[in-house]
Amino acid sequence: QTEDVCLFTEEDELFYLSAGKTTSGRFLVASSGSSETYELHVVDLEAGNEAPLTVIQPRQFGLRYEVDHSGDSFLLWTNKDKAVENRLMRVPVAAVLAGKGTQESWEEVLPYDPSMRIESAVALKDFVAIEGREEGLTQIWTLDGSLNASSLKRVAFDEALYEVEIGPNKEPGSSSVRIVYSSLTTPRTAIDFDPSTGKLENVWRQEVPGLDPSRYECRRLFATAPDGAKIP
Repeated sequence: QTEDVCLFTEEDELFYLSAGKTTSGRFLVASSGSSETYELHVVDLEAGNEAPLTVIQPRQFGLRYEVDHSGDSFLLWTNKDKAVENRLMRVPVAAVLAGKGTQESWEEVLPYDPSMRIESAVALKDFVAIEGREEGLTQIWTLDGSLNASSLKRVAFDEALYEVEIGPNKEPGSSSVRIVYSSLTTPRTAIDFDPSTGKLENVWRQEVPGLDPSRYECRRLFATAPDGAKIP
């Protein structure tokens, strides 16, 4: 420990500091954040012990962003340009490592859609999984590895009402993404989804003694507000 090097110290008591790896395992990400503002630094773990800690976008009040590594890009989900529900963007890895990865260099991946909230994303070898919310329900979408907006697809489920989230994904080369699903009639279930085939494979389900899902039915109903909006 006498030879340990301190790469970063968070001096602002309003900010927390956490660290983790990108899904690819290539980058260490040091995340500073408050309720309104995020700042991320990265270290290329494949570049040796002398690799510097590089900031992506210096903190700017009101700007929040998070990242994962996808091929030659960092994938960002951010509230940039007043995107209340967050937008999906990318920035070249080379630009970030050269200290030129600030928000002026960010490029849009998906056109901003205020009806689609983006909460997080996981970049695997051949595709990206996105977690968010649409039409009042939690949702999972996938994009192919090219990050082409036309490849965006929502994972479809049989039930009308459910909760779903991206689960632990430790294998960046996997052809499927692990998601966690539950509903009022389905116990918590771990599912592997393969976007190339559209196949959903149950790998684990929480045991609930005495439960017979066939005895229950779950429906989703809407009321129409005076302004015409549909309210679940």
